[in-house]
Amino acid sequence: TSIDEGVFVFGGLSEITIPESIIRIDEGAFYGNSLTSITILGDDTRFDGVWLDVGFPRELATFIIVTEDGIEFNKGSGEIIGYTGSSTTLVIPSVIEGVDVTAIGQQAFAYKELTEVTIPISVTSIEYEAFYNTPLTSITILGDETRFDDMWQDIGFPVELATFIIT
Repeated sequence: TSIDEGVFVFGGLSEITIPESIIRIDEGAFYGNSLTSITILGDDTRFDGVWLDVGFPRELATFIIVTEDGIEFNKGSGEIIGYTGSSTTLVIPSVIEGVDVTAIGQQAFAYKELTEVTIPISVTSIEYEAFYNTPLTSITILGDETRFDDMWQDIGFPVELATFIIT
């Protein structure tokens, strides 16, 4: 009923079929494979929440989209999971393809060249190091501007910007 952590790491797999009887896949189970096809029998969305964690390739995830400005977005969870854009100024949208943007994932914008970011009222969660090592000079948080106060540094926001702009 499960696939354990690391069991198929660097196993040379290119195509896999997950039977309906599998209800859990542990982290890293498929890391290091060049998967080009994944067939999930039964509820084919049951691993969407752990897709990247188990080592399934991003390009095979139909629920992950990349917006024109480079925001990588999980339509199933409402979470921004990465950024491939090159802009230094970004206004994060509150809705992408009809889905509310509610979270910014771990290291989603880490090591990017963003200097200005606007976070919409719809975002209620920002994970650890989401903006780590990003040269931010301006942060605008719409709505309750204090909702991220207790995790300001954990998010990766610069200490010197620990005052908020309300729009």
